[in-house]
Parts: sequence; structure tokens; C-alpha cells
Amino acid sequence: MTSKNFKVENDVDLTLSMGAGYDITKNFGVEARFKVGVVPVVQTTHYSYTTTSTTTSSYSRTENHSNALFSFGAYYKFDIK
Repeated sequence: MTSKNFKVENDVDLTLSMGAGYDITKNFGVEARFKVGVVPVVQTTHYSYTTTSTTTSSYSRTENHSNALFSFGAYYKFDIK
């Protein structure tokens, strides 16, 4: 993906994950997880132009962005023996 102000920085991502789950009953529970990307995957560049009657000024700002994910779930454990 490439356009005027959007550039893919990396094709792969490395994440750190953490989460917790809670068993409400013997078979039913809930869980929450959070993943954060370590490697910047997208780079954006913002341009700004200011024009007055006597001068024109411009600047650009480049930012790197990483992935972040929140997930919430419910689960059911089957009692199979």
C-alpha cells in the first residue's frame, strides 16, 4: 500500500501479549487479552502549508504507528472424558 502520505513500513509485526481469564462456573468463563505491536508497521507523513500575503511556510511531520489489539471473549469448557 503506497499513496501520497501512507507507507507500509514492515510486512511483518512482532507483538507482546498479555491476558487473563476467569472461570465463572465449572464450564463457563470469560477472558480479556491485550496485544501491542513492537515493530512500527505504518509510517505517515503530514504536510502543512501556510500562506500569508508576504510569505509561504511549510513543514512535514513523519509518524510511525504500531498495532494494538483488545479482545474480550467468553468460553465454554466441555467435560469430555
